[in-house]
Amino acid sequence: MNKINQLNEWLKENPDDSFLIYALALEYIKNNQIQEAKKQFDELTQKHPKYLATYLQFGNLLAEMGNKEKAEDIYRKGLEIAIEQNNSKTYKEINQALNNMIDDV
Repeated sequence: MNKINQLNEWLKENPDDSFLIYALALEYIKNNQIQEAKKQFDELTQKHPKYLATYLQFGNLLAEMGNKEKAEDIYRKGLEIAIEQNNSKTYKEINQALNNMIDDV
């Protein structure tokens, strides 16, 4: 069984597990299934809006898809959550990704 199938099986047992949804999104990216990855990230931001790791990866994905406006929104939301969670490391990572994207425009 491949990783995507395994993660989907685990999600059937634990449909609200934010880590499993996140891991599935990353696997979809590895397998170049971009729309499926986006769908998982959309679900994470709706069901688990405080799951901070989502915002860097989702922003990166949107930026690569050319949706820079939505990517900026996602990055900025991630920055707000990083501040709320007092997570300076992730704040710096998201801020750097945002600044790199803005510099590339």
